[in-house]
Amino acid sequence: MFGWLAERTRMAKVAGLWADATQINPGDGGQIVMMASGLVKSANMRAEDAWLTALTNWAYNNPDPESRFILASGLVRFLGIYGFSAGLSPECRNACCVVAENILSAHAIFDPAIRKSTQQQVGLENEGEIKKLLEPSAFPRSTHVRGRVSNSIQSPNKPNKSELYKFALEFLSLKLCEEGYAIILMAEDRGNIPSLIIEKNGEEFHVLLHLDVWPESTTPPSFLINTFLDVAGDSGVELKIAKICAFNKYAESEHDKGDITSSNFEFSFGAFESWRQ
Repeated sequence: MFGWLAERTRMAKVAGLWADATQINPGDGGQIVMMASGLVKSANMRAEDAWLTALTNWAYNNPDPESRFILASGLVRFLGIYGFSAGLSPECRNACCVVAENILSAHAIFDPAIRKSTQQQVGLENEGEIKKLLEPSAFPRSTHVRGRVSNSIQSPNKPNKSELYKFALEFLSLKLCEEGYAIILMAEDRGNIPSLIIEKNGEEFHVLLHLDVWPESTTPPSFLINTFLDVAGDSGVELKIAKICAFNKYAESEHDKGDITSSNFEFSFGAFESWRQ
């Protein structure tokens, strides 16, 4: 379970760096993450490499010439800014750069002088590397109808509470694992109580996650607390409440921190509130 959470978090980190560097929405409708997860499972690829390889594959096979050009340009820009700080392997970084330059060199609207220079740089010797990197059998089949790529991320929607809760639960789980806790059980949605069952040094704990959006600072409603107590029963386990606050990580003022969208949120967590039955 922890491995899956860690992989998705690492992919999300690279995707966030991509958005920061390029402001390009790939128009994939979630297919890049699906392809990347397939690469992690089938080829034991590192999460960061898998995500960028999937994005490069998406760009290379995109049927819309303008979208191919926009994505390839974004890849070159992204690698120029974060190529050495996004956790990518040298092999992945170099191969994806070769593919992006190959796309640009073949594009009809690309500057002819630059195209000639790029063609000389890429060379025929890299064709095998490109084919190997983008081998179709390495990716799951998709019936998704591709969206059109846009030059900027389109008005990201405000995540609903269920979506935000799941991300907060992943965030909390990863943080607890870093602190030496083992995850015994994780809730599937915010209607499940407890949110987490964790263990450390042979002692088990039940956790109730309570999520606020900045600047709110509320407490769990009494019916949730009662359910939390009832589920634990007479087990004697220590019960913990984890208060997490979601906020806009790009906010330039306190007022903007509560302006949450699906692409800008971050979480903060201090310490547990705990009591014994």
